[in-house]
Amino acid sequence: MKQFHTYLTLSCALFVASMLQAQHLSISPEKPVPGEKTMLTYDPAGTPLEGQQALEVTAYFFENDQPPVAQEVEMTLQDGKFTGQLTTTADTKATALSIKSSDGKTSDNRNNKGYKFLCYKPGRSAPVAGAYAAKAMIYGKYGQFANIDPNREKALNLCKKEFRTQPSSKADPAYFGFYARLAKRLSDEAALGEITTEMNRISKDRTANEKQLILGIRLASILENKEAATALKKKILEKYPNGEMAQGEMRNSFRKAEGLDKQLEILAAYKTKFGATEQGKTDLDNFASSIALQFAEAKNWEKFDAYLSEISDPVGRAGVLNNIAWGMSGESIEAEAPMAEKGERYSLQSLELLEKEMATAANKPRHLTKKQWKERLQNIYAMYADTYALLAYHTGNMEDALKYQGIACGQGEFEDADMNSRYAVYFEKTKSTAETEKMLADLIAKGAATPAMKDRHKKLFLANNTLESAYGKYLAELERAAIEKLRKKVEEGMVEEDAIGFELTSLDGKNVSLESLKGKVVVLDFWATWCGPCKASFPAMQTAVDKYKDRDDVAFVFIDTWERVKNKKENAAKFISDKGYSFNVLLDTENAAVGAYGVEGIPAKFVLDKNGKIRFKSLGYGGNADELVHELSMMIEMAGGGSAEGMSSMP
Repeated sequence: MKQFHTYLTLSCALFVASMLQAQHLSISPEKPVPGEKTMLTYDPAGTPLEGQQALEVTAYFFENDQPPVAQEVEMTLQDGKFTGQLTTTADTKATALSIKSSDGKTSDNRNNKGYKFLCYKPGRSAPVAGAYAAKAMIYGKYGQFANIDPNREKALNLCKKEFRTQPSSKADPAYFGFYARLAKRLSDEAALGEITTEMNRISKDRTANEKQLILGIRLASILENKEAATALKKKILEKYPNGEMAQGEMRNSFRKAEGLDKQLEILAAYKTKFGATEQGKTDLDNFASSIALQFAEAKNWEKFDAYLSEISDPVGRAGVLNNIAWGMSGESIEAEAPMAEKGERYSLQSLELLEKEMATAANKPRHLTKKQWKERLQNIYAMYADTYALLAYHTGNMEDALKYQGIACGQGEFEDADMNSRYAVYFEKTKSTAETEKMLADLIAKGAATPAMKDRHKKLFLANNTLESAYGKYLAELERAAIEKLRKKVEEGMVEEDAIGFELTSLDGKNVSLESLKGKVVVLDFWATWCGPCKASFPAMQTAVDKYKDRDDVAFVFIDTWERVKNKKENAAKFISDKGYSFNVLLDTENAAVGAYGVEGIPAKFVLDKNGKIRFKSLGYGGNADELVHELSMMIEMAGGGSAEGMSSMP
């Protein structure tokens, strides 16, 4: 009896602790109905946000299996608590909240549980159909919106609860398909048996509609039943020649088409058959972009302009314009740019399109708030301003070159050394040598200068001061602060997450698994032959590979992914051979590894410790080869259990 009392006391204590944690956020009404105004009260005491004077709160409304609808929630601080109000959409099933400091640097995700609530039926006796499934989507697919890590076990159990409490939800292809993927991932035999039964039922059901038949294909694929999947696909295409599957087949035929004439033929047929659909509009934009770029490559500018005008999405159109303009810039200050004037006009058009979209937010994606969309557009604008500045330089428009490069660099707080190097050139063309020397000194001290900028600063310093003997000490002092700043940045970025296993084929035909590299510090570098920043980073990566070539406990793995060519192996092998790199390249031909790691852009690097845990993540390349080698070396040493304290100078 005494043991039971102790256990009960502990259980009560845990329950009360859980309730107290949950009480950081309260909502009214406690069981909101879709479309209803809901009051939020948030008490930051005891959370990472304690002491904050302002918050950035975003509500995400989950209606189905698609990304959620985002809504900004204005919060007011009074007596130590924040209050605000949101109104869910009429189709909301569940809501998740992102609660951050106003600068976005600190968040409260309730110890990785997140803040979320369900919507209820009128009368508030039970959640609406799809509520538990929507919550499952949060745990299994969209956790990033609520700042929580994926939890597939919870997601699968929530799916089961949905089907148990709302049997009709089982008929929803999106929910059941998601449930099937989770069951396969977690090897839930009972669920897989249920999925097999449903696949067989759909295969035999003569009344099944297209969405149900497509679900059948997905289930067959999950169960690795190619025969059933092939039979169902044939059945769909015969029964629904103008349906979703036929649309996807035509979309794929465009991607695989050889030659511009064939693509134009498919585009015309697709426009007639599917152009009025929502997906059709997106596909037509993609087709027009691809065709416009091909006409640009052929220097058929009349056709380029014609197909450019068919792109309805202004942000997509701006992207195509910038792509072409960047090519016309010569892509560097030193290169020739015979088409700079035309490129300058195209680049200016891209900026004007973005300016209009920033003002109207007419094409804002549903999962972003207006503020988030504007911030994303500002980042894009900065990249395109970099293009325009280079073209302005080539046409002799130095004032515009400096102005727009300042915008480009300023968006990243002058941290991008590659962009800074161009800014320095434009600056020197328009300012005095004394001003230029000071500007370069500031960027060196910030750790955001390239070797060429350091060399230029040295020349200006000597010309202005004639103290060559003092320069080494001066530069070392500047770099000391930069190195300390970099070390702190690397330490702050250290994580501990499970790395997802893979088995890929190397260029010499060997199968290499992540498991086989256990016991080593592993550097994974996701890249592609068409990726400019990837290729720009490779000389520095070769330096890093050479630096650790005699270390048996360090392995570099370069994963070639997202390639758009037919013979991916030959394409990657030729690139590596032509450049003379000694990289261990693995082929992610199905883009499975890059998807498993949740990569959204390349180059993307992951540094794993000897136990197979991800310790560092890095996206993109800032253009500073010295910094990349130094930063990667620090990550490798820390992941290996060592210290970066002794790394006191740039390589």
